[in-house]
Amino acid sequence: MREASLPVKAALILHRIFLALFYLLLKSTVGVFCRIKYRPHYIIPKEVRRLRTPYMVLADHVHVMDPFFNGLGLRPVIHWVAADANFRTPFMKFVMTFLAGAVAKSKNRSDMVTLARLRMLADTGCVIGVYQEGERSWDGVSLPPVPGTDKLIRFLKIPVIYAHLEGAYMDHPRWSWSRNRGKITVRYELLMDGEESGRLPISEIRRRMESDGSYDEWALQRERRILHRGQKRAENMELVCFTCPNCESVNTISSRGNRFSCSLCGLEGEVDEFMGINWPEGGGKPPREKRFSQVRDWNVWQKGLYDSLIREKASGEHLFWEDRDCVRLTRGKKGSLRDHGIGTARFLGDRIEFQSPREKMILPLGEISSFSVFKQYYTEFYHDHLLYRFTFTKRSVSGYKWLMLFQLYTQFKKESGR
Repeated sequence: MREASLPVKAALILHRIFLALFYLLLKSTVGVFCRIKYRPHYIIPKEVRRLRTPYMVLADHVHVMDPFFNGLGLRPVIHWVAADANFRTPFMKFVMTFLAGAVAKSKNRSDMVTLARLRMLADTGCVIGVYQEGERSWDGVSLPPVPGTDKLIRFLKIPVIYAHLEGAYMDHPRWSWSRNRGKITVRYELLMDGEESGRLPISEIRRRMESDGSYDEWALQRERRILHRGQKRAENMELVCFTCPNCESVNTISSRGNRFSCSLCGLEGEVDEFMGINWPEGGGKPPREKRFSQVRDWNVWQKGLYDSLIREKASGEHLFWEDRDCVRLTRGKKGSLRDHGIGTARFLGDRIEFQSPREKMILPLGEISSFSVFKQYYTEFYHDHLLYRFTFTKRSVSGYKWLMLFQLYTQFKKESGR
């Protein structure tokens, strides 16, 4: 890889100085607001406090405000690697690149430009931030690290610390638009120093990332019993728990406040102050083995259900689900997406179909890549070098169910060698 030219390095250094001054302003304004509203508690060991730049920050990605939480705990500016969906408009590209110092990265796609940018940041003494899972957790348990993060650590040869955000998922779950007002603790640890990151085998770097970087919000909650006094604890949980455990129907769960129900079979439940699921007397109830006590168990069950279905129905005309007359499709190159109107999207055994009054598109699953969900509901993927985005016109429509089924399909094809 070519070394950055002197003018480029000078520009980076000037930008670094600007960001340092800008972040001082943010910490005295937005930072004070975050401390008052969220009251995060910080645990920072001496070896992290004394660490000199450059270094890398790996972090749990569980809260809409977690970049700010990490920024308040450490003095240097953190240059976060962020999904390129955040850079789509000229305004957001200016904010993310110039004001936030972020680096764009396409999810699940190799990007040599991103790698070169990170190398230059490390060479000029910057702090690089990476969410090793690549996306916010849907159910409060860590996802496997994005492939290549271990190689990036080995390539940069700089110290690595990990930032654990304990209690942050339940304070503001991925599926929610509202806070639950819980206690948040940000705990840092030194994962490896610069000498280790350049010397350790890739397998050992990956092992440390997986073991030290794993988290389970539900295990933490069982231990600490943190109260959450929000009045919308269940609202929009159908974005994760989209399958009814009683009648196994899809898109029939609805929620309001702290309660949820199924419109087809009458299932009823509520989320309590400890974020556990209760099944009150009266109304429909799932079988005893499906009376899940937490969102995580519900998600694991439905994932197993669709894993079995996809292995049985991974080809042919089987319709897993459709979102009828509520999907807006935009398509095109990065930064220039054309609106194809609102229509119906279907997930079949071997393809995705989109149909509107104007047109019909058939997209074979084997030709789709980089499937992801941006924020709570935007569903994005690439086909034939074009970006496709599904925007759901109803908040209750789950984009996560599309991501889950595509991941199960991909895993099945990989295991079967097809």
